[in-house]
Amino acid sequence: MAWLGKRTEDSHPAGMSDDFRRTLTREILKTELIRIKALIVTTSGLTAVLWAFYIIAPEQLNKLWHGNL
Repeated sequence: MAWLGKRTEDSHPAGMSDDFRRTLTREILKTELIRIKALIVTTSGLTAVLWAFYIIAPEQLNKLWHGNL
């Protein structure tokens, strides 16, 4: 980024229109939302698998964790 200091609302790089800035911000927010959803799904999936393994075979899980969980 070329501008790392403080910015005011109307101090954007030369040639960058307000329309472009809004569109860019919207696209960045969309990709961030996808990233957060992917993290939630991954964490939930791993939790569900570990929980199911604990319900189905708790003795194997204790063996895996050496009883230190």
